[in-house]
Amino acid sequence: QALESLYREQEASSEEAEKILDCLVAGGIVSKDPSNAYALARRPEKITVADVIDAVSPNLYTISPEEGDRVVLLLEPLFERLDAERRTLLSATLADLKSD
Repeated sequence: QALESLYREQEASSEEAEKILDCLVAGGIVSKDPSNAYALARRPEKITVADVIDAVSPNLYTISPEEGDRVVLLLEPLFERLDAERRTLLSATLADLKSD
């Protein structure tokens, strides 16, 4: 799909959209051809919502506690359990999200 139509549809700036697309390309979600057109790199049944989120925001659920931050250290095991649950919840594929 042409970048210009993506910008209009998503109401995003071209710079912001290109950064997101670069992340998706690096994450193996989309591919870019020589004419700068983008397409899914894999079948929609093989791409999960978690794959997309991890490509765009790989450290979204990462905790980097400051030394001595007791609250974060206490919550860290909870976040580790939530990460596994998040993966389960986000296992829906792009094909699952497609509306008929």
